[in-house]
Amino acid sequence: MCDYPRSEADEDSHTIPWLSFRNRNSPPTIQNTARVLTLADETFGHRSPIKTMIYNKLPKKFQPRFEVVSCYIEHNNKILLLHRHKNKSEGDKWGVPAGKIDSGESEMEAVIREIREETGQKFLSSELKYLTKVYVKYPEYHFIYHMFHIKIDKQPKVRLSTEEHKTYKWLLPNEALKLNLVRELDRCIKMFY
Repeated sequence: MCDYPRSEADEDSHTIPWLSFRNRNSPPTIQNTARVLTLADETFGHRSPIKTMIYNKLPKKFQPRFEVVSCYIEHNNKILLLHRHKNKSEGDKWGVPAGKIDSGESEMEAVIREIREETGQKFLSSELKYLTKVYVKYPEYHFIYHMFHIKIDKQPKVRLSTEEHKTYKWLLPNEALKLNLVRELDRCIKMFY
């Protein structure tokens, strides 16, 4: 038995400084075990045990609901990151310009539209480089994620879509990794930088 501080409020729980097990006489469940592992991972800076799966090749049992485009807009080795409003999907997190492909759009048409809508910038298809696509399996849905890149010489004046984003930053990729990023963007950034 390990020595650890207890309080009167802990009478029905087994407490370790960063974990609490309610009703310690009950057998562990998958849900409890996953929560414990998640807490442990969060405490020690590791990823959650329920990982998003990103595949370079089409995985088995992949049923995408939609396709998404994104673009790394780079100036002086820094990439543009947009801070999402709390009420949006992946709210209060940082991401690159991105969005779903509309019906009838090509990937290139969609990324040009998304960049224009989210930043006010207009780029030509000849300026954008298609990097790759990956297949993403979140526990709740699957989608195809297309990534583009553009390197620009002059830092543009960013005109945010105030309905979607509250601010923006230009950061080096390793600095970007320190932000609260949209799910799995850290892995995608690491693929190219």
